[in-house]
Amino acid sequence: MNIYLIRHGRQNSKLCNVDVELSPEGREQADLVGKRLQTYHIDAVYSSQLIRAKETADIINKYLNKPKEFRKLTLVQ
Repeated sequence: MNIYLIRHGRQNSKLCNVDVELSPEGREQADLVGKRLQTYHIDAVYSSQLIRAKETADIINKYLNKPKEFRKLTLVQ
């Protein structure tokens, strides 16, 4: 089994640990990753419930069309 860890795309805030959307560049990054992962054997997509992580996972999964699961994440400040 292979596990691929992918960080979310660039977000709209320079602050860490904030729940914000992806920037236009972040959406483009996620799109490029999704295109590349089409050639990999992927069984499922997992993501935290942070907006930027879910958005990244959703964009990538447009190319994979696999089951998705969002996991609750507690932010530590």
